[in-house]
Amino acid sequence: MFYGLGKLDESWKVMVYVKYWLDYHIATFKKPLVALWHGLVMGGGAGLSVTGTFRVATEKTIFAMPEAALGLHTDCGASYWLSHLGGSLGEFLSLTGHRLDGAEMYACGLATHFVPLQSLPDLEKRLAELPSGDEEAVRAVIDSFHSPAPISATSILHKREAMDRIFSKDSIEDIVQALEVELEETQEQWVKETLKILKRSSPTGLRVTFTSIRTGRNLSRAECLKREYRLTINALRGTVTDDFYEGIRAIVVDKDNAPKWNPRSTQEVTQEKLDLVFKPFKDADELQLPRDNEPRWTGKFVA
Repeated sequence: MFYGLGKLDESWKVMVYVKYWLDYHIATFKKPLVALWHGLVMGGGAGLSVTGTFRVATEKTIFAMPEAALGLHTDCGASYWLSHLGGSLGEFLSLTGHRLDGAEMYACGLATHFVPLQSLPDLEKRLAELPSGDEEAVRAVIDSFHSPAPISATSILHKREAMDRIFSKDSIEDIVQALEVELEETQEQWVKETLKILKRSSPTGLRVTFTSIRTGRNLSRAECLKREYRLTINALRGTVTDDFYEGIRAIVVDKDNAPKWNPRSTQEVTQEKLDLVFKPFKDADELQLPRDNEPRWTGKFVA
């Protein structure tokens, strides 16, 4: 849809606005919310469900936030919830789009429970039979099905020490340099694959994502969503680059997997360009979310 409409038709703005507005209201919803994760949990779908009270993964669950590689940024509130995973796991997941399975999602805290796939229908039936939405009653049912699976011997989570050391660096360039040193010293496959991903991803997408995730842990959820809304609108408008459209073309439309990024290196993504895409809009054009002391549904929900 985005690719078809292009920069000249901003009818996509309403969809983006309502999506971010909905992400916030789901995250602040007072009733218990249960997400049953089976299959792909990526991008916008992850953003809608990852803030739920209970998040149930299975052995078939696959999580990833691959937006940076497409020339966008890790969005849908991810600059808040990924940045709070601890260490530099948020930076790693957002910059590389690395996929986690259900056991890994539980191990790192993205999921609150792990339930084998064969038990999922029975869990859903038991939840539907509850006479109320009492949070402790819901928790007790899910706990009774909870059966954590160990992470595999090849899981990236076994590399947390090296990951935190490398992805805590102050820039994309420093991260790449640290990875190159690590590869020379260890010849580990995960390092080689990570370097390959970073070098083929959108330089602008990487720098915007890195800045967003790195600073997100010091902002509120609402502040992160409002800022991400600006980043998404600026990506769709091509404010500093058309990389998002080029990423969609190369990976989704033509599928030649040969995007031509502009600019072609992270060094060419200047601080001036970053400041421009992060710059607040006029108040009337911002994502309108209720303040802490306002009723939850205060604020416009149509752009």
